[in-house]
Amino acid sequence: MPNLLIRLCLLVWIPLQLGIIERANAAASEAGVCREIPAGRDSGDKRVALVVGNTAYRHGLPALANPANDAAAVARTLSRLGFDVLLVTDASDRQLQACLARASARMSQAAIGLFYYSGHGIQVDDENYLVALNARAGNLKTGFVPVQPIVDEIQRRAAATLVFLDACRNNPLAPRGREGLSVSTGRGIQVVASKAPVPKPAAPQARGLMVAYSTSPNSVAVDGDGDLSPFTDAFIRKVLSPGYSIQRVMSEVTNAVGEQTTWAQTPWMKSSLTRELKLDGEQTLAEAQAVSQNWANLSLKLLWTHEGRQAALVAALKGLPAEPSEATLRAFPDAYLAVFSAMHASMSKLPVNGLPLGDIHGDQVAVFRLLENGASSLELWSQSRQVLLRPVQQYPANEAHGARFSPDGTLLLSYGNGTVVGWDVATGVKRFETVVAHEAAGGLLGQRKWVFDVGFSPDGHLFYVTATDKKILQILDARTGNVVEAFDGAAFAPVADVTQSPAVKYIGEDKLLLLLSSSQQPERPVIATYDLKEQRLTLIDHVSAKSVTHFGYDPAGRYVALTIMPDNGFSGQADFMVWDVRSKKKVLSAKGMVMDVSFDPTGRFVLASAGTSSTVYDLSDGKETSVAAIPSGFRAMPGYIASSTGLSPVVMPSGPWFSWDLPYGRALVDLAFSTLPAEQQARVAQERVSYVGND
Repeated sequence: MPNLLIRLCLLVWIPLQLGIIERANAAASEAGVCREIPAGRDSGDKRVALVVGNTAYRHGLPALANPANDAAAVARTLSRLGFDVLLVTDASDRQLQACLARASARMSQAAIGLFYYSGHGIQVDDENYLVALNARAGNLKTGFVPVQPIVDEIQRRAAATLVFLDACRNNPLAPRGREGLSVSTGRGIQVVASKAPVPKPAAPQARGLMVAYSTSPNSVAVDGDGDLSPFTDAFIRKVLSPGYSIQRVMSEVTNAVGEQTTWAQTPWMKSSLTRELKLDGEQTLAEAQAVSQNWANLSLKLLWTHEGRQAALVAALKGLPAEPSEATLRAFPDAYLAVFSAMHASMSKLPVNGLPLGDIHGDQVAVFRLLENGASSLELWSQSRQVLLRPVQQYPANEAHGARFSPDGTLLLSYGNGTVVGWDVATGVKRFETVVAHEAAGGLLGQRKWVFDVGFSPDGHLFYVTATDKKILQILDARTGNVVEAFDGAAFAPVADVTQSPAVKYIGEDKLLLLLSSSQQPERPVIATYDLKEQRLTLIDHVSAKSVTHFGYDPAGRYVALTIMPDNGFSGQADFMVWDVRSKKKVLSAKGMVMDVSFDPTGRFVLASAGTSSTVYDLSDGKETSVAAIPSGFRAMPGYIASSTGLSPVVMPSGPWFSWDLPYGRALVDLAFSTLPAEQQARVAQERVSYVGND
């Protein structure tokens, strides 16, 4: 049995060793040979590359694991990109120079000349040298090839020159503290930082040149654990991305290498390229749309996870081509809507916890901060600066309920245990205090005087209050707090159990939209309007419902939307319906729970959202449609303020989600881009999607 095992092992071991010997002999036979690899496709322009990989060092220099593999992988990749490639591995200085001569002859009148080196590299007196296989310590005349003449030679012949140096491996020839290459490679890009005075250039600076190092100046690169170095591995993956410029490729390479090496190695680049070079051409429209969708999804995720409005805006803009037309925006609707959402979002985290709902106006936030004794403090905060502007009033435990800014932000209403108080925002002085609930609530609310909701008229002169009182709906003067009109709750009353929205909306200076509960038929709420001038109630429709979970309207007051739960509660599917207020006709009826509603300002579309999913309906025919059908998009996320933990919203805005002071379409995209710092603008400009035919 042991003899059988030995024979089996030999059967496996001998061919394996023979294979290793064959590969070693093949590699030895190819060492120093300048091989030609023709372009694998027609790129539409002339491209020539010289690729060098030195691995099997001797004469006291340590051998490297990956350069030959790196060079072969890069050569194959460049051939796929339309380059005629000359490849040499394990070359002496003469063999390298000979292959360079052949390559440079081919590069005459080339659109792109490229040089890629993987192996040992050193710097001496701020001059960079590639280390050939015949190099010996102490003799720079043999085995050391200066980089600059190679760069100069390519620049003389090609319109654009790309140089990649995956060198800087630690080696015994490098002086202590100067293990890697210097920044001098590429004259005219950046003068070496040294003690010597900086000379003024006697000739025009180099243009059309990019030099990329696998690691930062004077730093060491690593071979990594795989068959390829981290730099080469990242390069061959990223450079094959359709539509990516070489500038963007190198940005992606830098990030990939940094993450793979835990930022122990950071690629470094200097460039004087005057235009974007896209080695793999443009993406198709379908490819660009897929990339755009990913950016849009990331943008919305960043908004919802409190990473910040600016981060969400950057991601959204990357999903749109540069200088998009209105037609382009329709081709990339999700990215445009992500830009729209980020621009309309007002989301901050305040350094306080345990806040009941307040309100937002511009930069100011009204919050109720819970105190240790159970009481609450009404305070004004700046959401951008995250600082306390002014304490307004303290409320006893369980009395504070909510706050609301007037449309112009000059008046703040706070409402608690049966009262509404008006505060001057600029000074914090109390303007009025009005009792609006004279009777206790009873039932589920307990024996408390309760204010359900308040809301301003569009001009801010009036506000309504719904409360536990016979006069359950009251209209008050915003200057004095005096009651102007009150509705007796004996016949009709605003529905008090709407879970998502208050049951009263101003839809004009003198008109209210109401969801009313009839004492005669409480199971059939009524949608109606009330004209304050004419004191006339106009019925729109009866609703057969056990529970209304959403009551919404469009800012122009033309449409009203309801989500109605069936009699069997949440076990059944809800009804979502929209009525035309003027014609009193139902224009849409659909199934499905709806938590948020946004209406198109043009009055044609409505977007119904349920958690993370949304559906668009065309109100002209009541049918479901695509978001791409909307000319300029309309989806806006509601702004809110979160506590310092950022786990949940604590301040929601009143009124519709739309911000009427922002433009739409291309103007909105341009405005969004202009809000970014210059550094982020440059990065977004490099990484925006592009595709064939995109102008």
